[in-house]
Amino acid sequence: MKLKLTGLALGLALSTYGAGALASTTDWGTLGPAGAAAVVLDPPGAIDDLYTFVLAAASDVPAYAIKFLGEDTNIADAKLSLFSGAPGSSSLVGSFMFDEVQPGTTMTFKDLTSGSYYLEVTGTAELLGGAYDINASAQSPSPPLTVPEPANMMLLLSGVGMLGVVAARRKRA
Repeated sequence: MKLKLTGLALGLALSTYGAGALASTTDWGTLGPAGAAAVVLDPPGAIDDLYTFVLAAASDVPAYAIKFLGEDTNIADAKLSLFSGAPGSSSLVGSFMFDEVQPGTTMTFKDLTSGSYYLEVTGTAELLGGAYDINASAQSPSPPLTVPEPANMMLLLSGVGMLGVVAARRKRA
């Protein structure tokens, strides 16, 4: 696997030699529970890859990233960021650095509203280039913590009180 990846990196690097790394944009469409993924090999230089998607409903979005480290490939300062809105007119939701350590890095962005979003992968592809794997999916938002209703709490307290009364009567008898 490492040899194939290195060979692929070498081929891509040679085909784009002198051109530098190019930013790419991929449209994932409407993100769902099945999610979307990308395995990308960038030539040496700055990495700035965008993955646009739409959330049809309020969702939690777990995002995963890992870089592949080979003898001739690496990404320095590999970072995955989530933005709401369209590229160019957006606001940062959150971000995390990622590396080659298995099983990768996952961060769940919680309580996102429906609308347009994009993931941005940045870093610097070194040596002959850099490779990474990312994926994201839309999941139902986490349910809020439940708070007992006052009527239920009163019923519980009255039951405990009755047990106290019964215990006190038995003690006197």
